[in-house]
Amino acid sequence: MATRRQILKGAAATSLVAVTGVSIWQLSLSESQQLIEDDAYDYQFLTLDDRYVLFAIIPAMLGQALEKLEEKDFAMRLMQQIDQAIDFVTQSSQDELRQLFDLLANQLSRAYLAGVWSSWSRANVAAVSEFLNDWRTSFMNLLRSGYLGLHQIVMGAFYAQPQSWKAIDYPGPPKMNLTDSFYEQFEL
Repeated sequence: MATRRQILKGAAATSLVAVTGVSIWQLSLSESQQLIEDDAYDYQFLTLDDRYVLFAIIPAMLGQALEKLEEKDFAMRLMQQIDQAIDFVTQSSQDELRQLFDLLANQLSRAYLAGVWSSWSRANVAAVSEFLNDWRTSFMNLLRSGYLGLHQIVMGAFYAQPQSWKAIDYPGPPKMNLTDSFYEQFEL
């Protein structure tokens, strides 16, 4: 049985980890909300609530790779890239993504299924990382599928951006003996 001193030490250690785990990303929550709300990009799929969800998930998924980039600006471009990419998936996949985002945007399901009790704009990276890990390793196939969907759209958009290549020390795809205009047609 744990003594009172052990419980207090554990609580103190947990508090210290929580305080030191707060990233610069989380220090300017109102600034982040304003950034998301003021985004002039014309989103076709992602709603404002979806963007709050993604803005919380992106730093948890990308971790240190995101630190090497201009975090908030890069995250905004990443969400725009995700919105564009969703346009190319099948209608059934779009429907499933809609259900997933609606589930995560709902306050009750976010707290119950994801374990994130605060709003997405106030969720810390540690809580979001824990939620993602819980879904990744869940015994429920539905939660694992939800994690895989989020992982694929975030990572796909991340690796598609040339700015991210520098963060992971990737020189880029090899160029063949084709003109620069050939490659320019694929840039977004």
